[in-house]
Amino acid sequence: MTDFDLNTLSPNKIFPTRLSIKVETTEEELSIDVSALVSSKIPKNVSQSMEYLMLKMPIIIRNGWLFLILEYPDIESGFKVMLHFNFYIDEDGDWATHIEAKNPDSVEAMLLGMAKLVLSSDPIVDELMEITND
Repeated sequence: MTDFDLNTLSPNKIFPTRLSIKVETTEEELSIDVSALVSSKIPKNVSQSMEYLMLKMPIIIRNGWLFLILEYPDIESGFKVMLHFNFYIDEDGDWATHIEAKNPDSVEAMLLGMAKLVLSSDPIVDELMEITND
């Protein structure tokens, strides 16, 4: 992986990435597959952010499954979504991410919102990580 010197990156440089999430269900199991689709030439910060999402999102989905199927009944038998992220360096030189859901009333929008909380290190994420469905 290439490490980038932030001083050499243009503030307008965008690093598009995608996170694929596939959930399958049976009567006894909830199977969650997560994969990242990224360019081989992305800054380390972007790569680490995607790895972090790949670790956290399956746990959040599993722990929040009952809420998700109550809110979005059509996903009860599973779903597949592709979440799009555009990482960039803002005018202050800080990393930022642009995300947008095509349908704001979809599970995709909910998951993008959760991903935004993960990327911003919101304390609610730790609470979601500790929920048990006993």
